[in-house]
Amino acid sequence: MHLYAMYCETQMYDVQEFSAGDLPVAPDGKGTAPGKELDMKYLPIIILALILSSGCATTKTDRSWSNHDKALAVACCTATVADAYTTMRALDVPGNYENNPILGGHPSDTEVVAYMAASQLVILAIAHAFPQLRKYLLGGVTTMNSVCAVRNSKLY
Repeated sequence: MHLYAMYCETQMYDVQEFSAGDLPVAPDGKGTAPGKELDMKYLPIIILALILSSGCATTKTDRSWSNHDKALAVACCTATVADAYTTMRALDVPGNYENNPILGGHPSDTEVVAYMAASQLVILAIAHAFPQLRKYLLGGVTTMNSVCAVRNSKLY
Protein backbone atom coordinates (compact mmCIF):
# COMPACT_ATOMS: atom_id res chain seq x y z
CA MET A 1 0.00 0.00 0.00
CA HIS A 2 1.30 3.46 -0.88
CA LEU A 3 2.27 5.85 1.89
CA TYR A 4 -0.34 8.38 0.73
CA ALA A 5 -3.04 5.70 0.78
CA MET A 6 -2.12 4.83 4.37
CA TYR A 7 -2.24 8.55 5.26
CA CYS A 8 -5.68 8.81 3.69
CA GLU A 9 -6.93 5.88 5.74
CA THR A 10 -5.74 7.46 8.97
CA GLN A 11 -7.41 10.74 8.02
CA MET A 12 -10.70 9.06 6.95
CA TYR A 13 -10.18 10.05 3.30
CA ASP A 14 -11.09 7.89 0.33
CA VAL A 15 -8.11 5.71 -0.58
CA GLN A 16 -6.99 6.14 -4.16
CA GLU A 17 -4.00 4.75 -6.00
CA PHE A 18 -1.71 6.99 -8.01
CA SER A 19 1.49 6.53 -9.90
CA ALA A 20 4.79 7.90 -8.63
CA GLY A 21 4.69 10.82 -11.09
CA ASP A 22 1.19 12.02 -10.19
CA LEU A 23 0.56 14.70 -7.61
CA PRO A 24 -2.42 13.48 -5.60
CA VAL A 25 -5.45 15.75 -5.34
CA ALA A 26 -7.12 16.51 -2.04
CA PRO A 27 -10.33 14.59 -1.34
CA ASP A 28 -12.46 17.69 -1.93
CA GLY A 29 -10.98 17.98 -5.45
CA LYS A 30 -9.38 21.35 -4.73
CA GLY A 31 -5.64 21.88 -4.53
CA THR A 32 -3.11 19.27 -3.62
CA ALA A 33 -3.28 16.61 -0.97
CA PRO A 34 -2.34 17.51 2.61
CA GLY A 35 1.42 17.77 2.98
CA LYS A 36 1.93 18.12 -0.78
CA GLU A 37 1.60 21.90 -1.10
CA LEU A 38 4.24 23.55 -3.27
CA ASP A 39 6.46 25.95 -1.36
CA MET A 40 6.62 29.04 -3.58
CA LYS A 41 9.04 31.01 -1.40
CA TYR A 42 11.99 29.21 -3.01
CA LEU A 43 10.90 29.93 -6.61
CA PRO A 44 13.00 33.13 -7.09
CA ILE A 45 16.08 31.35 -5.76
CA ILE A 46 15.51 28.40 -8.09
CA ILE A 47 15.00 30.70 -11.10
CA LEU A 48 18.16 32.67 -10.28
CA ALA A 49 20.16 29.45 -9.86
CA LEU A 50 18.92 28.20 -13.23
CA ILE A 51 19.80 31.48 -14.94
CA LEU A 52 23.26 31.66 -13.38
CA SER A 53 24.02 28.01 -14.08
CA SER A 54 23.16 28.14 -17.77
CA GLY A 55 26.56 28.16 -19.43
CA CYS A 56 25.90 28.96 -23.06
CA ALA A 57 28.61 29.99 -25.47
CA THR A 58 28.08 33.60 -26.51
CA THR A 59 29.87 36.44 -28.14
CA LYS A 60 31.40 39.12 -25.94
CA THR A 61 28.61 41.40 -24.75
CA ASP A 62 29.11 44.98 -23.69
CA ARG A 63 27.71 44.96 -20.15
CA SER A 64 28.64 48.52 -19.31
CA TRP A 65 25.92 50.66 -17.82
CA SER A 66 24.99 53.92 -19.56
CA ASN A 67 23.94 56.96 -17.53
CA HIS A 68 20.33 56.16 -18.49
CA ASP A 69 20.73 52.60 -17.18
CA LYS A 70 22.21 53.89 -13.93
CA ALA A 71 19.33 56.36 -13.50
CA LEU A 72 16.84 53.53 -14.06
CA ALA A 73 18.65 51.40 -11.46
CA VAL A 74 18.47 54.25 -8.92
CA ALA A 75 14.77 54.72 -9.69
CA CYS A 76 14.21 50.98 -9.32
CA CYS A 77 15.97 50.89 -5.95
CA THR A 78 14.06 53.97 -4.78
CA ALA A 79 10.72 52.44 -5.78
CA THR A 80 11.65 49.22 -3.97
CA VAL A 81 12.51 51.16 -0.79
CA ALA A 82 9.19 53.05 -1.08
CA ASP A 83 7.32 49.77 -1.52
CA ALA A 84 9.08 48.22 1.50
CA TYR A 85 8.40 51.26 3.69
CA THR A 86 4.72 51.56 2.74
CA THR A 87 4.27 47.80 3.13
CA MET A 88 5.63 47.92 6.68
CA ARG A 89 3.48 50.93 7.60
CA ALA A 90 0.35 49.40 6.07
CA LEU A 91 0.93 46.17 8.01
CA ASP A 92 1.02 48.19 11.24
CA VAL A 93 -2.72 48.83 10.79
CA PRO A 94 -4.86 46.04 12.30
CA GLY A 95 -6.76 44.12 9.64
CA ASN A 96 -4.24 44.71 6.84
CA TYR A 97 -2.27 41.78 5.45
CA GLU A 98 0.36 41.12 2.80
CA ASN A 99 -0.73 39.58 -0.50
CA ASN A 100 2.73 38.31 -1.43
CA PRO A 101 2.65 34.51 -0.96
CA ILE A 102 6.41 34.41 -0.35
CA LEU A 103 6.20 36.79 2.62
CA GLY A 104 2.99 35.42 4.08
CA GLY A 105 0.11 37.37 5.54
CA HIS A 106 1.85 39.15 8.41
CA PRO A 107 5.62 39.38 7.89
CA SER A 108 7.83 41.28 10.31
CA ASP A 109 9.61 44.46 9.25
CA THR A 110 12.86 42.50 9.09
CA GLU A 111 11.33 39.93 6.75
CA VAL A 112 9.97 42.66 4.47
CA VAL A 113 13.34 44.43 4.29
CA ALA A 114 15.24 41.17 3.73
CA TYR A 115 12.85 40.10 0.96
CA MET A 116 12.94 43.48 -0.79
CA ALA A 117 16.75 43.69 -0.56
CA ALA A 118 17.19 40.16 -1.89
CA SER A 119 14.73 40.68 -4.72
CA GLN A 120 16.43 43.97 -5.66
CA LEU A 121 19.83 42.26 -5.78
CA VAL A 122 18.41 39.56 -8.04
CA ILE A 123 16.85 42.18 -10.33
CA LEU A 124 20.12 44.10 -10.59
CA ALA A 125 22.07 40.88 -11.25
CA ILE A 126 19.68 39.92 -14.03
CA ALA A 127 19.85 43.46 -15.45
CA HIS A 128 23.64 43.25 -15.50
CA ALA A 129 23.67 39.78 -17.07
CA PHE A 130 21.18 40.70 -19.82
CA PRO A 131 21.93 44.25 -20.99
CA GLN A 132 19.52 43.96 -23.91
CA LEU A 133 16.64 43.54 -21.40
CA ARG A 134 17.96 46.01 -18.82
CA LYS A 135 15.78 49.00 -19.68
CA TYR A 136 12.59 46.90 -19.85
CA LEU A 137 13.33 44.99 -16.66
CA LEU A 138 14.31 48.00 -14.57
CA GLY A 139 11.48 50.11 -15.99
CA GLY A 140 8.94 47.36 -15.34
CA VAL A 141 10.08 46.71 -11.78
CA THR A 142 10.17 50.46 -11.07
CA THR A 143 6.60 50.82 -12.32
CA MET A 144 5.36 47.77 -10.42
CA ASN A 145 6.96 48.80 -7.11
CA SER A 146 5.76 52.40 -7.53
CA VAL A 147 2.18 51.25 -8.05
CA CYS A 148 2.44 48.95 -5.01
CA ALA A 149 3.84 51.80 -2.88
CA VAL A 150 0.98 54.11 -3.88
CA ARG A 151 -1.62 51.42 -3.15
CA ASN A 152 0.02 50.61 0.19
CA SER A 153 0.09 54.27 1.20
CA LYS A 154 -3.69 54.40 0.89
CA LEU A 155 -4.01 51.67 3.54
CA TYR A 156 -2.64 53.65 6.47
